[in-house]
Amino acid sequence: MNYMLITNNPLVIEKQAVLLSNNSSNDKQGDNWQVCREFNDIWELFSEVRSLLQQDWKLLTHPLPANGGLIGSPFRSLILAYQKAENAGYRTQKLLDEAEERWRKKYQAPTEINNADKVKAYQKLDLWALESSLKELKIFEQLGGA
Repeated sequence: MNYMLITNNPLVIEKQAVLLSNNSSNDKQGDNWQVCREFNDIWELFSEVRSLLQQDWKLLTHPLPANGGLIGSPFRSLILAYQKAENAGYRTQKLLDEAEERWRKKYQAPTEINNADKVKAYQKLDLWALESSLKELKIFEQLGGA
């Protein structure tokens, strides 16, 4: 299976080699990971994901954070899988549309992102969410999914 990690989190970019090597499955041959470049902001990331969904990629992780309070975080890391099939990205396209709409509503209000400690905390939270997703993906593959 071909996978892609797409992020706008500098901490994830810094730790990508360790993250992906820890997720490699010894008994699964042929898995291929790509890591997209770091994006400047969440809007560039969403735009790139939208483009990839139109090229037969599908989201494996949700574009919104699991915790509603984290929707104000400017950092997001997503995992995609290549799946050549009719309408493979349709469902995930709807998820992305919903995420973009929620981000737009959130960013109409003033944000507190000017605080360096808060930025670092958001980066760490995104990294932890990605690590959790990678562990779940590995377990899912071992059970014969994906």
